[in-house]
Amino acid sequence: MIGLFAWAHGASRQVMELLSHCSLSTSFSGTFNLIKSLADKGIDAARIVVLFLSHALGYDNINLSTSIFVEQMGSESTPSKVQSGTFSVIYELHGVQDRSHMLLASILSRLQPRASSCNNERILILIRGQSSLEL
Repeated sequence: MIGLFAWAHGASRQVMELLSHCSLSTSFSGTFNLIKSLADKGIDAARIVVLFLSHALGYDNINLSTSIFVEQMGSESTPSKVQSGTFSVIYELHGVQDRSHMLLASILSRLQPRASSCNNERILILIRGQSSLEL
């Protein structure tokens, strides 16, 4: 557990090996293998959700900062202090009774007549009759 904590908080390989030699944690390679195993199990779980269950896909941005003590040399071989990227998240949708109701074509076909008749006014869409979303 300490190895995962150290990895998640950016501890160096030397610090993780020191913790291992003090019998406080697994080695760097052991922690790396554990993280790889956890990632593989997460991907397997996502495959099951995508293949057999109703789901939605969303995207989010991530910014990873390296230590403030990393020296920047200004060359292309030196990584920047902040790495940015986008990742996808798969959400399992509960309570879906008919997956055909989730098809985008039928949703868009219902929106088109409403959007054209509103003449740039806000469109109010009722979702399950309880909450609303303004576009």
